[in-house]
Order: sequence, then structure tokens, then C-alpha cells
Amino acid sequence: MAEAIVLMVVGRLTDLLTEEAQFLNVVRDEIQQVVTELMRMKAFLRDADSRISEERVGNLLAQVRDLVYDAEDVVETFLLSAMSSERRKVQGGFRNKVKRSVCSFDEYFYHHKFIKGIKQIQERIQNLFGCFSDYDIKSTQNEGHGSSSSESEPGRLKRFHTFSVVEPKLFVGFQEDVKSLVAHLVNEGDDSYPVIFIGGMGGLGKTTLAEKIYNHKTIKKHFPRLAWVSISQKWQAKHVLKRILISLVHEKKEEILQMEYDRLVENLLQVQQTKNCLVVLDDIWSSDAWDLLKAAFPTETSRSKLMLTSRILDLADHVNPRCFVHKPKVLDAEESWALLRLKAFPKGDHLT
Repeated sequence: MAEAIVLMVVGRLTDLLTEEAQFLNVVRDEIQQVVTELMRMKAFLRDADSRISEERVGNLLAQVRDLVYDAEDVVETFLLSAMSSERRKVQGGFRNKVKRSVCSFDEYFYHHKFIKGIKQIQERIQNLFGCFSDYDIKSTQNEGHGSSSSESEPGRLKRFHTFSVVEPKLFVGFQEDVKSLVAHLVNEGDDSYPVIFIGGMGGLGKTTLAEKIYNHKTIKKHFPRLAWVSISQKWQAKHVLKRILISLVHEKKEEILQMEYDRLVENLLQVQQTKNCLVVLDDIWSSDAWDLLKAAFPTETSRSKLMLTSRILDLADHVNPRCFVHKPKVLDAEESWALLRLKAFPKGDHLT
């Protein structure tokens, strides 16, 4: 769900503004402006998500997802550069004028690169707003279930844990699916499945189902370390692995941000083999994408589990021949009516 992804990244950026204030104060205004625009965009995404079966709307939501992850990458890249510059100052004693000049030039370069990146993000945001208008996608800002005033103000945003997933509000017809898949995930017997694969065509509710499982109290109790990453069409394996590892070992965030691919794989394998972890890869779209990530996941039985969602059912065997494949069913007439009532009357009103 695009709405959940936007909230996740907004929470991440808001956390960074608080936790890394000494490095980000110089670009605080630019980051807050992007956060404000993303929250304004969020108000359109519920309507867009409900129309995901339309090809052009589905493509638009993919662009939204790429945008928010790119915005996060721009901020994290600047943060890492600022941290590295500060470390050089401390290590060098900052006594030498040459060193001082080099650091100043680096800071100017990174700041210029950040401003350029943020401007591109802002331009893409405005283009997306234009598409919302062209496609007649409605804002839910003023409809009971839309954003509150506190959500629309960057200084008062609710803070989410890094890479957490927002509990889906509209959930109909999947109760038995959740119960069954949660049981499979926490099963540690010889008949357990290392991978849960939720597959099927767009619009079946794969991501909604995965979110419900991810937020289930039994899952949170059994897996103290959780990670959720949505795989966009414009992705890099290293960035995805960093997101996962930071979620699983948040206390080593600064060290992880500087890791290269091989170290990321090594550390991910280690934590999954020694801790109970659940990693969710949402909307993985090709076997090539999996091939670039699979080295980071245990091939033998471990204490950890992997859950994937994808439109490509054939991908399941490629990921792991022993995975449990679940295809959400299409809602029947009664369930479809119940979902429509929830969307049309979020406050519990009734048709008269």
C-alpha cells in the first residue's frame, strides 16, 4: 500500500531530524518541506490504492513508491557524508589549513549535491500531483479517515520506528488467512516452511494481508527483530540490504550505512542465524531481483523466516522449492459489500 510506504518514510525522515540534528540542521527546512509535501500527497493515496487495478494508476503508485525511497536516499546520503566529514575533522585534529580547506570544500560539494537532489524530488512531487488531477484521483483529507491536522505539520508528526509498517485500517475477508500464515511462520518443527510466499494478480490484497501478519501480536512476540522493505522498479541491492540490516540491528546504523555489499550479506546472514528475525520483501517483481538479494538469506534451516509478496506466482519455486505458497482469494459478494461500506462510511454510518 502506497499510503503505508509514505508514512513509513515520513516517520524515518522525522526520526532522523531528531536523532541526527547536529548533522541535518543545515538542511532541516528542505527536509521538512519534503515531509509536508509527502503528507499532503498521502491524502490522495487511499483513493489511488482502491484503483490499483487500473494500469495507469498502478504505474502512478509505483512512481510514488520510487519517489519516497529516493527522497530517503538523498537525505541518508547527505547524512553519511556529513558524518564522514566530521570524523575527518576529529581524526585530523583540524589543525592543518589544507585539511580545513578540503573539509570545507567537501561540505560545500555535499550540500550542493543535496540541494540538487531535493529540488528534483520536489519537481517529481509536483508532477505526481498533476497526475492525480489528470486521473481524477480524489483527496481524502477532509473525510473522517483522512490526515489529521497534527499529521500535516512536520513538527508534530507521529514518529514511527524505522521501517515500521502502518497497521492497515480496512481489512475484510482475510481473517483465516492471517491465522493460518501466522501459524506457519512461528512453527519451528521439522515440517516448518522457511519462506511464506503470498502471490497473485494485483488488487487481491497481498500487501494488506502481509501487513496484518507483520503487525500481529504473535509475530511480534516470536520475532523480536522485524524488517519490511518494498522492492521498487528503481532499486539497488545494496540499499535494500542496508534497509533490512538497519531494521534488524538498529543500534549499528552508522556502521551499516558505510558497509559494502559483501559485508552487508555477511552481517545479515549472521543475525538471521543467531536471532529470530522476520524479513518481508513486498512486491518483488522478477527472478533477477531475487537473485541479487538471495545471498543475504539462509539456505538452510534457521531461526528466521522470510515472507514475500509478488504478482508472479512462478517466482515461488525460484526463491525456494520448500516455500509455502498462498494465493489470496477474491472477495465474495458479502465481503466486497462489507469492504465498500468501510470505505464509504469509515465512521460506521449506514445507508438509508
